[in-house]
Amino acid sequence: ARAVRRLQDRQALDVPRIDLESLDLTEDVLSLVPRDLVVRFRVVPVAISGQTLLLATSDPANRRALEEIGFVTGYAVNCALATDDEINSALQRYYGFKPRKKR
Repeated sequence: ARAVRRLQDRQALDVPRIDLESLDLTEDVLSLVPRDLVVRFRVVPVAISGQTLLLATSDPANRRALEEIGFVTGYAVNCALATDDEINSALQRYYGFKPRKKR
């Protein structure tokens, strides 16, 4: 119930929802954001349109992450909402990162 409530709160920020499981992300987009930032901020680069980078995140309110990634990449950053499970799966699939299990 808490996870659903958190997801609803984030949707209230008017951030579009993205289904990470249905995407096949490319290395040219994935390589734009350094792995340490991807893992630290739990984001996944999804697409580029002009000078804008789209990131999937489960925490779109984390402005610090968006600003730092924008500074490092030189792109304007927009975000789309993904679930924690989708982010974990993408981090494992594309970056080989296995999140610690909650106790």
